[in-house]
Amino acid sequence: MPTLRFLCLHGAGTNSDIFRLQFDPISEELRKDNSATFHFIDGEEDSGPGPGIDGLFEGPYFSFYAWPRTCNSEDEKAVENAYELIYATIGQEGPFDGILGFSQGATLAFQFLSQHAKRFPYDLPNAVFRCGVFICGPPPFRVISGKPVCDEDLGKIRIPSLHIQGPYYSEGQGEYHGYRQSYQGVKL
Repeated sequence: MPTLRFLCLHGAGTNSDIFRLQFDPISEELRKDNSATFHFIDGEEDSGPGPGIDGLFEGPYFSFYAWPRTCNSEDEKAVENAYELIYATIGQEGPFDGILGFSQGATLAFQFLSQHAKRFPYDLPNAVFRCGVFICGPPPFRVISGKPVCDEDLGKIRIPSLHIQGPYYSEGQGEYHGYRQSYQGVKL
């Protein structure tokens, strides 16, 4: 079986080195038998440290866009820039078999796949990635009047995906229901 290649997106307020260290126990097992390799990239927005990061890991800290998102045009431009970063990485370092994200990286990965399907409706479902892995990522949302609101305008993703949520994560059930709405009617 050929080795799978994954593009990896870190969480807000961290960086690719931090995510590589956090993910190393899993990636090490998958590298042992050449099951998978991982390519980590940094977000382009300077950021303060994410929750639980300050004091444990040195910066610099990055995000892919402001977190949480609001409804202003600067946020939308930053999200578009993050999509372009992914496309550029695919062009320079790809192809990749899958996209894997943690927290904000998981949300961005889902958003990217969804917007790609909408922008290029005649592409095969696996034109850019054959699978997605989303770890502890909230569904795409915006903050309106101080409350998170799911992005209902995003389309469905059309590739096999794995969504991992920890039981300790208080928003886990709400995120599950938000993703579930995004997948209604999808059969894999």
